[in-house]
Amino acid sequence: FIARGNERRNYNENEIFEIFRERGFQKVTLGELSLNEQISLISNAGIIAGPTGAAWTNLIFCREGTKCLCWMPEEYGEFSAFSNLAKIVGADMYYVTFKTNAKSVGELYSANYSIDPQEIKQELEKLLNTAH
Repeated sequence: FIARGNERRNYNENEIFEIFRERGFQKVTLGELSLNEQISLISNAGIIAGPTGAAWTNLIFCREGTKCLCWMPEEYGEFSAFSNLAKIVGADMYYVTFKTNAKSVGELYSANYSIDPQEIKQELEKLLNTAH
């Protein structure tokens, strides 16, 4: 579970992480790890989950078939950098979107939000069922 690790785009992370913790996930802040630690962690992960952000560039280190669940604002529209990386390395990436009502890119970049735990739980269950 990718933790935000900064003050931008705060959300109900603890509530959302609890859903993942109950299923054996560990919370990590990739920016606090060395590059070698990040590579080791991502290359050994079967499932990666977390909010959109630069930490997702670590997908380049994942194994083919790794399952990924990312949540991102609807306002990002057709932003496809992480899904493109997933395609290149053979990861299965899924998204949950939400509205922030941001009026500009700058506002979107820092907008706090709340994500529906039930929607995350439902998408995670679907992902876990495809992982077996």
